[in-house]
Amino acid sequence: MEKLSVGEFQGQVLSAFKSFFDEESLSGFGERARSVKEGVLSEGRHRVVVLDLEKNGKSLKVAVKAFGRQGCLKDFYDFRKGSKAERSFKAGNFLKSRGVGTPQPIAYFDCWEGKRLVESFYLSDYVESLISFKDSLIQAYHEKADCRFLVARLSHIASAIRRMHDVGFWHRDLGNQNMEFQVSSKGEWGEVQFIDLNRGRIREDLSAKERGQDFSRIRLPSAFLNVLVRIYWKGNPPPEFTKEMLSRRRGFEWWERSRRW
Repeated sequence: MEKLSVGEFQGQVLSAFKSFFDEESLSGFGERARSVKEGVLSEGRHRVVVLDLEKNGKSLKVAVKAFGRQGCLKDFYDFRKGSKAERSFKAGNFLKSRGVGTPQPIAYFDCWEGKRLVESFYLSDYVESLISFKDSLIQAYHEKADCRFLVARLSHIASAIRRMHDVGFWHRDLGNQNMEFQVSSKGEWGEVQFIDLNRGRIREDLSAKERGQDFSRIRLPSAFLNVLVRIYWKGNPPPEFTKEMLSRRRGFEWWERSRRW
């Protein structure tokens, strides 16, 4: 991992990819990420696109998350604690170093004007044909998959979440859309890839309450959620986990409804 300082950008890059990031390649990078029409993975306040980087006859396909501008209070926080891009990069490297699935972090770079964050980008390896847990559930419901199929998939997800928590990572935004995987031609799920890591926290050991908070944003019918939880805990969960999960779920559901007002 090396420091990246090119023109107006400051950040970090994995040593193996440093040659792709120089003044020429980063000139107009923000405009390119914001205006490209093909390879758009996500639109909104933060935009995620696929870009091909080329240097000295080599090419690198990356997923670029271009973070949107934010208010001065959040800029003040990020100036002290690190931008969302920086936190994503550090979290991704933490997970990869401990054998937890996430697309390989490549680099992050920010442009600051004083204490205002003007541009911010997180780059990771682009993994082909990922499907989210959210979309896979929609597909399974549409195809009226039997319970054995769904329980097997819940076991796959529960094991991945347990592994992430046990190495000391508290995701804090663990919705169905932030767990992705590839599906083989035989319908088998690959390793779960956790994404949108910028809210995460690294802990020596996660408490039951912190684990419960992560489950609070997973959207499943109550019976399947209970199955997921029991697989995760290999039995009944501790009371403090359940209390926190249900309390946070109610709060999050209220927040989601209030956004429509």
